[in-house]
Amino acid sequence: MPSVAPETTSGELFTYLDATSYTWSDTRNASTAGLAYVYQQGVVIVAEYTGGRGSLFRIRRGYLHFDLSSVSGTITDLDLDLYTRSPSVARDIIIVKSTAPDGSNIAVGDFGAADLSTAYSAEFTTFSNTADAQNTIALNSTAISDANTNSELILAVVDHTYDYSNSQPATGLQLSLQYHLSSLTLRPTLTYTAVTGYGNTVMGVVSANIGEVTGVATANIGKVIGRQ
Repeated sequence: MPSVAPETTSGELFTYLDATSYTWSDTRNASTAGLAYVYQQGVVIVAEYTGGRGSLFRIRRGYLHFDLSSVSGTITDLDLDLYTRSPSVARDIIIVKSTAPDGSNIAVGDFGAADLSTAYSAEFTTFSNTADAQNTIALNSTAISDANTNSELILAVVDHTYDYSNSQPATGLQLSLQYHLSSLTLRPTLTYTAVTGYGNTVMGVVSANIGEVTGVATANIGKVIGRQ
């Protein structure tokens, strides 16, 4: 299936707040990060509470922008492939909608662009800790709709256990999940299926499973009973 690589504006944001002055929710819902990394070798995903003297709440998220303007037809299926960068652990993650990066490099002011109320996938629980392993995450109908509407897909990769779930971690450093970003052979890819012609559901049957409607090939259908 065809695929696209992320824009070089993609990267990682790292936010950290003093646990004596701020709550876990403050950290999770922060609008800005402390550090931004743009199209670096690898992205770290973690959510942790360091504890002890100078204790911090710390969250790191990945942000990816895919340009889909060259796709011909209607996208009916999307998979996000992330490749494990060593060292990494098998943390649970989830893909959510984001509004950044979009046209410019990811920046510290974009931390709140991750929309934790709009999931683009289910919880992904099988991320491999084997170096360079391929991890394929199925994206949902919300992601597919946004990809078709906007001719792009902007998303964030976040820890599911503590970040997405807004559950304060226990005291202690967490081991991190990592994936490749700028590697030519191991960078993330968005793999898609697209159909040309009429791309909507007809009488409950999705377009990917329709070859003809009353004898007319889908490529030649613009409307069914007056509807796009």
